[in-house]
Amino acid sequence: MINLAFVHHSLGSGGGSERVIFDVMRGLDQSRFRAVLCCMYGLGEWGEELRSMGYATHADLMAGPYDIRGVRNIAGILKNEGVDVLYVSDGLMNMVYARIAAAIAKTPVTALAFHSFDTILRRRASPMKRAALNVVDRVYHPRFSFFIALAHSHKEYLVECKGLPAEKIVVVNNGVHVDEYVSDSIAVEKRKELGIPTDARVAVMVAGLRRWKAHDVLMRAANQILTEIPKAHFVLAGEGDQRSVLEQMAEELGIARHVSFLGKVTDIAGLLKASDVAVLCSEHEAFPLSVLEAMAAERPVVATDTGSVAEMVIDGVTGLIVQVGAVDELAAAISRILQDPAWGRDMGEAGRRLVDDRFTVEGAVAAYESLFEQWASAREPGSAV
Repeated sequence: MINLAFVHHSLGSGGGSERVIFDVMRGLDQSRFRAVLCCMYGLGEWGEELRSMGYATHADLMAGPYDIRGVRNIAGILKNEGVDVLYVSDGLMNMVYARIAAAIAKTPVTALAFHSFDTILRRRASPMKRAALNVVDRVYHPRFSFFIALAHSHKEYLVECKGLPAEKIVVVNNGVHVDEYVSDSIAVEKRKELGIPTDARVAVMVAGLRRWKAHDVLMRAANQILTEIPKAHFVLAGEGDQRSVLEQMAEELGIARHVSFLGKVTDIAGLLKASDVAVLCSEHEAFPLSVLEAMAAERPVVATDTGSVAEMVIDGVTGLIVQVGAVDELAAAISRILQDPAWGRDMGEAGRRLVDDRFTVEGAVAAYESLFEQWASAREPGSAV
């Protein structure tokens, strides 16, 4: 039996990194692996679900970002559980505290999983914070046994921008549960349920309403699209601190009746089936699950060329790629698909085939199982901190 520990800040539903941990823990062969969840703060919805399913879980390991008791708490868990492989997500305090704890507990193998391209975030940080982050990277990154990237371009970024050794980086693509994406027969009923006109041409964006997701760019593009396609409708699924700003923007642009703000949606598969095109116009992403979900639902995707998105959205094949912040380009791409349903269906079908071939949860779990077995068999003691 290989003992694993997953360390994250909290396993609330909705986040990509949270979904990866939830899916991997739930999918592991329990005859070969025992997985323990360690949340620095509360368990969150998915953490609670794992606990209800019988998984060992630990939460509230520290009271705040500078509570060093987190180190002692994690170290105790690693020792008591006899952890062979530690998986840590790339949040700052997760990384620092968990790596120190692993050294104290003498955990044999430590893996740091990166879930983002943080170039833009660091560029926006204050000089002092940016310098501090760079120092932490230089001090702690070399102390991990391995690193996990989400795509080949993500690995290149980690080598070129963070200076990590290529031979210590493994690539594991995210995956989705393809069997959740039901037939198109539910589309009309789903539109009625959500208050979306049944004869509309629908573009949907599934993303938290945060500034860097750039919903404002979609709003401006929608304003242009409606002059060409009066029956276009735009659906925003997700919550966040930009909701009131975006609602006001829709009013000011005079497009409010063509925009639906749904808040948190649990039936993402049904929502996607009720749409004609999925959009993601973020300023930065890594390997977004929302794109894979749209492809699994056989919907063409219009997305910005950021992170590793172009490894999923093959331009002109599974969707269209546009430049970050390019309102005119985004509007033109969405319009082309909405005005050519047959082309959109062809791209949607191609996207589903790509997901079936490369981006399933089952494939991701199998890749992690292989890695964990390989790493655990080496049993190389972690370096001291």
